[in-house]
Amino acid sequence: MCNPRGHWVAIPPDARRYFEASNYRTTRVRFVSGHLSATFESGGFFLLSGAAEMTETRGTSRGDFTSIIEYQGSRYRIRSGHLRATVNSTVRVDGMTITDAHGNVTHPTIPEFTGDGTVDWPIVCTSRQLQLTVTVGGSPLTLVFHH
Repeated sequence: MCNPRGHWVAIPPDARRYFEASNYRTTRVRFVSGHLSATFESGGFFLLSGAAEMTETRGTSRGDFTSIIEYQGSRYRIRSGHLRATVNSTVRVDGMTITDAHGNVTHPTIPEFTGDGTVDWPIVCTSRQLQLTVTVGGSPLTLVFHH
């Protein structure tokens, strides 16, 4: 049986894949740096969160921003290799700076997204590694975390 209690950190290539897949736009977005972690506590609380510095190119314009993603669950259960929980999710973009080809700079505000829902994610863990398959943009994405 999987007992994920504790703090886990995603391996860097998986953090990159997660944040690039989480972008809801159709333009080119590149992960610059960041982290993704998962925390499971007794009493059924869990948190999947991360922040990443991102760069987006659209034609000759470039946007630099911080992407913050958080899934917070108050109760979780693991049954038959699946993490099941009711969660509150938040996706936020901070510090957007757009520079066009002429060097003009703007700082648009991007609305925060929040929502409640349920997750049913396949999970496998050992004492040193956690593998969690999340759904991003309607597609499964397997992430590997270490203690």
